[in-house]
Amino acid sequence: MSHGTDEPSLDALQRWVDSGGTWLLVHDDVDVVDLELLTCSGGEVMGHLRTRDPDVRAYVRRQAQE
Repeated sequence: MSHGTDEPSLDALQRWVDSGGTWLLVHDDVDVVDLELLTCSGGEVMGHLRTRDPDVRAYVRRQAQE
């Protein structure tokens, strides 16, 4: 998701979701969360989000519990 040096953030993930995209958790460990960013139909990978942002980790974990 990030093409520069900025760390992807929860705001960036939320914009993806708000625009109809979905995501799939690929990896979550103590240091890094790795997501595939999918089309609204969930059928095609459009990018990846790899981050150490604790807010993204908390969001992903909350969504997994719903």
